[in-house]
Amino acid sequence: MSDISETAQNQLDRPIYLDGKIFPSGSVVSTTIDFSHYDFTMYYELLDNWVNLDLGLTVRKFDGEIDSTGYYILPSNKINAHEDLDFAAPLLYGKAQFDLPLTGLYVGVEGNWMGAGGAQLYDLWGKVGYTFAFGLGLEAGMRKMALELDDVEDLDADVTLDGTYLAATFHF
Repeated sequence: MSDISETAQNQLDRPIYLDGKIFPSGSVVSTTIDFSHYDFTMYYELLDNWVNLDLGLTVRKFDGEIDSTGYYILPSNKINAHEDLDFAAPLLYGKAQFDLPLTGLYVGVEGNWMGAGGAQLYDLWGKVGYTFAFGLGLEAGMRKMALELDDVEDLDADVTLDGTYLAATFHF
């Protein structure tokens, strides 16, 4: 489970429609987007030694929402809109990891990607970790998730979420 949300505010240079409501050009809009999701990944292990290479397919089940509040000219002219993000999306999956022999240390990259028409969704991780002899481990890295829509159903969007992470892992 990934619990990811972000809030931003912007003044519109053109009108947008959300939840059947129009936010006119010039509106100041504050939006909170919740990209919470579950991943179900099936992959094939091409290499499994000090170099690991996996390729497969991820089904990402989004369970989030978009909440927007805006006003035009005066804060008393308030517009509220809500959309649920409740859908599943198939993504290509890949992972490359390099284990330092006899140390438990590793570095790697992992990612998911989907693209069609003017839409693209990708999720990338760069990581370094340590696995103890009994399988429990710690991992830290950077993650970047982006959604780009270019004139998809008259919608343009460019949402990028990135930052650091820390995880406990178990390898069996």
